[in-house]
Amino acid sequence: MITLLCVIIVILIGVIIYLAIKGNKKAEEHLKEEKEMLNRLHQKEIDGIKQVEINILKERDRFQRQAEEEKYKLNKEITDQQNLLKSYKTDRTTIVENEVALFREEQLNKIKEELIRIDLEQRTQLEQQQEAYRLKAKEESDEIDAAICTLRQCCEDLKAKRDITLALIKEEEKIKQEQDFYRIVLKKEDIEDIGQLLSIEKYLHNKDVLHKLIYKTYIELPMNAMFGRIGAKEAPGIYKITNLKNNMVYIGQSTNVKNRLKAHIQASIGISTIAAQLVHDKMAEDGLENFIFQIVEECPKEKLNDREKYFINYYDSSNYGYNRTGGGASYKS
Repeated sequence: MITLLCVIIVILIGVIIYLAIKGNKKAEEHLKEEKEMLNRLHQKEIDGIKQVEINILKERDRFQRQAEEEKYKLNKEITDQQNLLKSYKTDRTTIVENEVALFREEQLNKIKEELIRIDLEQRTQLEQQQEAYRLKAKEESDEIDAAICTLRQCCEDLKAKRDITLALIKEEEKIKQEQDFYRIVLKKEDIEDIGQLLSIEKYLHNKDVLHKLIYKTYIELPMNAMFGRIGAKEAPGIYKITNLKNNMVYIGQSTNVKNRLKAHIQASIGISTIAAQLVHDKMAEDGLENFIFQIVEECPKEKLNDREKYFINYYDSSNYGYNRTGGGASYKS
């Protein structure tokens, strides 16, 4: 029994060993299969990895090509942009240069215009100053010339006054010596006849007939003779009428001295052709034969007023004489 048991145990052990060996074989086979499968899987994985690597390389190559293309495109775009920018810069530079040149030209033109304006203003001011200096110099020169002319005129006036004074003194001396030369010379009987005729004047209605008779009969011929002696002309000038009894004078002016003296003489005997004056009354009162008539000066019409004033002042005939004013009121014909 024990033997059987031992045999059984040995058999069991053998079976177990067999089974174990068989199992090991199977396990080895299975392991081998697993190993092979693993190898195949590993190889497959390796192949897959290789394929992935290949794909990766392909993708990398594709990406590289794309990158190269993109880089080329980018470089081309950059080059185009650079060229465009360069062209823009060139154009912009040209535009800016043109604008700068235009601005510079405008500024230069403005500066030129300003300089021209300033130069014109300065020239205008200089011309105005020069004109002012010229006018001032001319005024001063004119004032000097006027002063010189005034001095010359004063000298000439003084000389003329001196000459006139000397001439008048000589004339007065001559008159004293030759009174008949400057007066209407009437005979004694003529003077008496005139007195007799004037005595009946108050009885006449038409007194002018008597006055004209006296003038025509006794006065006209000796008057014209006197005019011839003293050189009375129908020309402008200054005349003097002097009363020999008191040496009082009358100074007058006229554009026709001869006619004016004739009118004074006629007025003194009542033939009224001019306005009544004090000298007429005195000539009628003291007698024409006691008055002398002189041509003091011949002068142009435009100087009559001034010369009349001068001689009235010289003889003081408005104070001690027969002039009622200082003279020079108007031209007298």
